[in-house]
Amino acid sequence: MTDVSPDATALRRLTDLSSIHRLVDRYAYAVDDRDWAAWAACFTTDATVTFPFGTFHGNDGLEQWGRDALAAFESSHHVLTNIKVDFASEHEAALRAKIIATHVPKRDDPSVFFAEGGDHTWHLIKIDGRWLIRSLHLGIVWTLGNDEEGLSGGH
Repeated sequence: MTDVSPDATALRRLTDLSSIHRLVDRYAYAVDDRDWAAWAACFTTDATVTFPFGTFHGNDGLEQWGRDALAAFESSHHVLTNIKVDFASEHEAALRAKIIATHVPKRDDPSVFFAEGGDHTWHLIKIDGRWLIRSLHLGIVWTLGNDEEGLSGGH
């Protein structure tokens, strides 16, 4: 058995952090670009996704579920920041991030919008060298505007 040097361990941890931050970016860009295949690819096959309006289990049908959730909006803008990652092991981590999401029904009238802010909590698994979301929970802290679609779950 070979011992892993502290430098190699630190480098692996930095590489994992970078990969997780890229996962967060892929997730947000996929939603805003309405690339539902790319969004679903951020999750494991046995994922659980919990938003205020409902919960989805698995990956089959996840693309359509995401598409349906934002169908009433022509545009959205998701910002995930203050990302905190706690590693449970080399292949498992917990992520917490702050989110501000703005949803615009009509691109030609961006002054009409619904916005929400809250906390994303993710359970991440590293499978075949790729970090993926096994579970995601969105908790809403505040809203602004009229949530006609019920995205915030009545908050």
